Amino acid sequence: MNATINLTLLATSGRLVWDFVRQHWAEVAAKLNNYSEAGIVGNAGSFCDAAKRDEVQQFFTEHKVEAAERTLKLTLEQINSCIDLRAHQEPNLQTWLQSQTASGGGAVGVH
Repeated sequence: MNATINLTLLATSGRLVWDFVRQHWAEVAAKLNNYSEAGIVGNAGSFCDAAKRDEVQQFFTEHKVEAAERTLKLTLEQINSCIDLRAHQEPNLQTWLQSQTASGGGAVGVH
């Protein structure tokens, strides 16, 4: 249960940070330097759905971060990889979870 809660909090906090960055871009961009520019773009790599990928791509197309062009490409690739992995593995995970519930095994290793 704690693992699920932690993953949910991580996903939620990433979305909250992303929403804050988009809403306050002028102030955020003014505080960026060569080291933090790539980091702000790379943090968007935690998303795992097509809608957020498209949002990230559109945002950084409209708000260029010159020092992070390569990072943006890598970030979009990372999101795409996650989308592909999820599409291929989610059915397997659901089947396994259902088998654990049906057999009375509960969640293994999660306390």
